[in-house]
Amino acid sequence: MKKLLIGVLLAFTITILTACAAALLGGPGNGSYESSGEGRGGAQSAVDQKISATLQEKLSSDPLTTGSEIQVETTNAVVVLKGDVTSVRISRRAAELAGQVDMVRAVRNHLWVGSSD
Repeated sequence: MKKLLIGVLLAFTITILTACAAALLGGPGNGSYESSGEGRGGAQSAVDQKISATLQEKLSSDPLTTGSEIQVETTNAVVVLKGDVTSVRISRRAAELAGQVDMVRAVRNHLWVGSSD
């Protein structure tokens, strides 16, 4: 009987801790705010959109990166740069500009340096 009680209490404790961790860390079990656009998910999406728009503006107004077809994707304040550029210098400048945008947590530079053909 004592072993059964300990087992039940252990299972209950693990269940409670898992649910609390999921809620605190934004994993499963914290509701469906991501799909509904409500709560933190909707707010994060708005932040991501603002980051992307700000960076696109910087890229189009910078003398070195203007005219480059750089795609910007932002998820959870992490910017991913994609596309083809003609020089390493442009690639580095795009990453530098991305890092200067407020609220950006990280920049992933996936730009491909190739010829202008």
